[in-house]
Amino acid sequence: MTDKPRLSEIMAGFQVSLGENGLPTLTPSMLAMQERFRLAIANDPPPPDDFDPAVPREERISRIANAVTEILAALGLDPVAYPSVAETPMRYARMLVDEFSSGLAYHPADDLGVVFEEGHDELIIVPNIPVYALCEHHLLPFYGRAHVGYIPSGGKIVGLSKIPRVVDGYARCPTVQERITSQVADALDDFLGAQGVYVVLECEHLCMVARGIKAHGSTTITSAVRGTFKADPAARAEFLTLIGKSRGMA
Repeated sequence: MTDKPRLSEIMAGFQVSLGENGLPTLTPSMLAMQERFRLAIANDPPPPDDFDPAVPREERISRIANAVTEILAALGLDPVAYPSVAETPMRYARMLVDEFSSGLAYHPADDLGVVFEEGHDELIIVPNIPVYALCEHHLLPFYGRAHVGYIPSGGKIVGLSKIPRVVDGYARCPTVQERITSQVADALDDFLGAQGVYVVLECEHLCMVARGIKAHGSTTITSAVRGTFKADPAARAEFLTLIGKSRGMA
């Protein structure tokens, strides 16, 4: 079995050129490299074998709260001795279970299983979708917005509210921005059979801002392109132009 490409190998020599709208301008070589990255992401392992959606919520919360109690104690903040953090383990456990792990069991069929035939075959864009996720490398949040566009095939469209649900579904778990971008694009491509799909995420990562390099104000932009958008520069330009207007950069 061939090992999947390492991210460092995929990104070697990869330089992003930003257009006037502040979004990436995709060259043929960049599109080819993006395809390699998509395949690498697709080969990522599924959630751990011991992840069981059937495990009762209260059991998960209890286990996490006990672990957080140990972490605080190791830092010298024993919840018994420091009343100000006495409820922190339970608060954190509830947040992790209820807000930042639901995506582990997410399947896009929940939101894209029903499509409508409206005879529309022009570009549809849902811009500025809020994104909140947890970086799986440092368990620190990253957040921003997603811009999703697709060109229907055979007039098949999906309810507009479903697209933000797909973005949020994939984001609500320990993950990385690149994976969310590819997952959303692949879900729309697979379930709608769209002529083309274009997804852009712009996020700020606390693991870059609050620690390490402390790159304050740094924003990471990722994109995923499928179908018509790969072959048609005019289609890509239309999407990026409209996204630029939605971002106030027209």
